[in-house]
Amino acid sequence: MTKLKQHITTARHWLAAKLVQALYGQEMLITDQDKLDVAGCLVMWYVQDGFRHFVLINPYRKNGTAKARFPSYFGLKLGQDAATALSDAVKTQLGDVFFRSLDKQLLEADRIAVAPTFRYTDDVTGATIPVQALIWAIQITPSQAELIQGADGISCTTVAEYAMLGSQVAPTHKAVYQHTLRHIQGNTNSVAPNDMLEKLEEMLVASDSSSRTIH
Repeated sequence: MTKLKQHITTARHWLAAKLVQALYGQEMLITDQDKLDVAGCLVMWYVQDGFRHFVLINPYRKNGTAKARFPSYFGLKLGQDAATALSDAVKTQLGDVFFRSLDKQLLEADRIAVAPTFRYTDDVTGATIPVQALIWAIQITPSQAELIQGADGISCTTVAEYAMLGSQVAPTHKAVYQHTLRHIQGNTNSVAPNDMLEKLEEMLVASDSSSRTIH
């Protein structure tokens, strides 16, 4: 590799790190192409009017608002463990008041629901790397959801379950939802599984009334 190519590669990695830091509000470690990276994600829902409603965030972009995604982080700071990174991300993205309302034991490493592997292609460097996703899944109350206050540059929204596979949710996070679905169905209070599946089939075409902004 020539010195010019080295400088270009270094500049691209620096720019990618700055973009990720701007998105997640903290410094992140971006690994080389041949390494496995780690991402953490919190699938969080509450039951209201007989349906599950999921808490997602919409980061703002210069050209508009990004598609909805679950609160998450990408990459770990040096010396940081995955569970601590998740807690930091939730506190940063959804606000300190809401974070204090959570049972912190639900965010510990032994509460990971599923751990699928994805492949991520960096828009800046073009590098494709395997990403080990660690997904937590917890049910909250509607009252807790009202405490959510999105950080600067982030709006928070709730999406009804029948719209989770719609166009407003980012593709990767649709996959996260699908990977976690069995765990969700087995750990939800006040929703009858058979009735829920029937309602989902009937209401998949709904869109405009499927989400609302929290704050």
